[in-house]
Amino acid sequence: MADGAPVSERGGNDILERLLGDTGEPDLILESARTLGERTLKPLRAAMGEGMSHPVSIDLGEVDMARMKQAIGDAGPHDAVVVAASANSPDALVIRVDPLAIAVFINALFGAEPDAAPQAIDRDLSSLERDVAGLIVQQVATAFNGFGQRALQVRFPLPPVQSGEGLHKIALRDGPAVKIEFLVETDPQPGRVVVTMPQRILLRPREEAGADETAQPGGRGDDWSARFSEEVMRSKVTLQATMPLARMSLGAIAQLKQGQTIALAADATAQATLASKNKTLFVCEFGRLGQHYTVRIKSPWNTEEELIDGL
Repeated sequence: MADGAPVSERGGNDILERLLGDTGEPDLILESARTLGERTLKPLRAAMGEGMSHPVSIDLGEVDMARMKQAIGDAGPHDAVVVAASANSPDALVIRVDPLAIAVFINALFGAEPDAAPQAIDRDLSSLERDVAGLIVQQVATAFNGFGQRALQVRFPLPPVQSGEGLHKIALRDGPAVKIEFLVETDPQPGRVVVTMPQRILLRPREEAGADETAQPGGRGDDWSARFSEEVMRSKVTLQATMPLARMSLGAIAQLKQGQTIALAADATAQATLASKNKTLFVCEFGRLGQHYTVRIKSPWNTEEELIDGL
């Protein structure tokens, strides 16, 4: 379920994508995205029909080109959003459920009259509404993920639903993407579930019986993967070296004053750590070379050992 229709090799369009941020073959990208959306409909309808007091219609809506940074740009304050990671990307699926779609499923789950028109939620989502939105997102992510060798390898469990002020905390990398929309009921107006995914995830080849073309060296998948790896290696991140100071009680910390000097432990310089993006990478030794302070890498950071020491 997780792969779209085959897309031909892009050839010389790589430079255009790097400069403009879009593929040189939008028609083929859209064809692949629409095929993925259509394949996802069947398992999505089956999953959404379980436990409902009455059937809820789900249809494929618009499929369009997008940018990842715009995935929640038009989200309302009462929309529910989850960013699902996969084995290949921290933002493989950005799933957004609008307030009307949430209301439709709440009615269907809790036995409202089938003819009763749901009202879009116009306030902050309650705990129950967040739970229902999380259930919707879970089913959508599972349908997109697929199974077996064709799986998208989405990481479950999914992170909590974000809504309201929580939407401002979501940071997305930019890049070419596709947007696949699902319409929930259509009368009098449809609720919407929108899935945005990077084009590189859409086009990433997944093993499938009989799909020998995707495994051939130099094919579309190899070219895309190599180029993406190159872009990742060229990206820059901030490194932060931290040196342990001492253990102090909260009372002692509360008494600290400006200008006060705190002595370092004897082995503090040998227990520095090097981190990036809040992830510790190496154990280092702090020192000085000429006029410059330095850190010398001693060993990779051992998470299991640190956990045991903490216990």
